[in-house]
Amino acid sequence: MSDMAARPRATPLLASAPGKLILAGEHAVVYGRPALVCAISRYVHVTIVPAGRAEVGLDAPGIGYRGRLSFPAVRKVVRKARERCRLFAAGAIPVESIAPRPEDLPWFAAGLALEHCGEDASGLQVQLVSQLPPESGCGSSAAVACAVVGGIAAACGKPLSKDLLFQLVREAEKLRHGTPSGVDPAAAVFGGVMRFQNGTFERLAAGPQEFTLVYTGKPESTTGECVSAVRRRGPAPETWDEFQQVVGNMHRAVETGDHQGLVSAMRKNHRLLCGIGVVPERVQRFIAAVERRGGAGKVCGAGTIRGDAAGILWIVGAGYIDDVCREYGYATFTCGVDESGFKVGQRIGSR
Repeated sequence: MSDMAARPRATPLLASAPGKLILAGEHAVVYGRPALVCAISRYVHVTIVPAGRAEVGLDAPGIGYRGRLSFPAVRKVVRKARERCRLFAAGAIPVESIAPRPEDLPWFAAGLALEHCGEDASGLQVQLVSQLPPESGCGSSAAVACAVVGGIAAACGKPLSKDLLFQLVREAEKLRHGTPSGVDPAAAVFGGVMRFQNGTFERLAAGPQEFTLVYTGKPESTTGECVSAVRRRGPAPETWDEFQQVVGNMHRAVETGDHQGLVSAMRKNHRLLCGIGVVPERVQRFIAAVERRGGAGKVCGAGTIRGDAAGILWIVGAGYIDDVCREYGYATFTCGVDESGFKVGQRIGSR
């Protein structure tokens, strides 16, 4: 082997990346407007074990997949996905045709890592476990890509800088979102609460420390489909101006601890999302019940253009809502802020 640094570690390695919530500015961020985003303490974990052959094994029980591909086959996955991304950009195929199988994304991420490591990298077995509901507004695809790319690179002795990891994860996001803003990769790689715009971000001096979340179910449409549908509908330009104003109001509210200002900004953001057609009527009724109790709620991702489920909602100021959740069949849970983003280290108990 010409590059001894490219040999994988002799012990199992654990890599993780957090999910995210968009606090304000969903959809508008695709059009160059700012968004507030927070990395959360729910993760995608990847365990990487050295293997003898020049191949990658992928075990992803959450999507019911287990398989192995040779290095040439992994590289072929990357080439074909990039070609489909070009076809999407040209308007020749819909976004859902870029990566039609759930396993396409982790394989593409593995291929990006192998490109970085070079062909001297030895075989690996990759196990992927996610605490994030897929396609529900929690940034699961970015977290998967981040953990797989960053983990394989580290396992091969060629760890990535966070800036380069961000660029690679942003490319991987094209498989799911077509024209991603970069907000999900930023949260997965860097962590924390941030204001994101046009590929750059700034950390907030302060922000929420715990979130009450409600899971309404997996949306029937993907983020990419929602973004494409909103683009076709062509909301008035002033809609994005209103989103930007809400982001500014929420930014001030979270940094100063202004609870009523936060509630007001969330309610306005929710109404803007309803206006662009990505909040189902059933979810709107649930949020109306939350508002009647003095609180606010909003979708934290792309929402949906079909069906009754919209993924994850963020709820504040409503007090006890378990009874309302039971009425609608929704699950509620809490999580904190992840300040670190992508992390990698030796697996506990591997010595």
